[in-house]
Amino acid sequence: MTTAEQIDYFNNQCSQIVKLANNIFNLNLNYEPIELDEPATFNSWYSAYEREATEQMRDKFYELFSKLSNSHITRPAAPFATVQYIFNTIDNTLTKLQKY
Repeated sequence: MTTAEQIDYFNNQCSQIVKLANNIFNLNLNYEPIELDEPATFNSWYSAYEREATEQMRDKFYELFSKLSNSHITRPAAPFATVQYIFNTIDNTLTKLQKY
């Protein structure tokens, strides 16, 4: 999966989590998607883009899961999460919310 595809997937999954949490638990959470322009070539700019995307995903992940934890929907997220942990946690949370 390319970085752009990861960002799209992350944004979509997080938006779905917020939408379901708001509907099921009558909350008013919001999610601002990550918006980064992918560089046209693979060079040092692309490496910086990948780092920025990872940092933004991690920040958005902690922000969202802090809100969900404060609403007693999820447990707090583990500190120093890897990208794989982030995607697994998001997928698992979405699956659980879809079962409501």
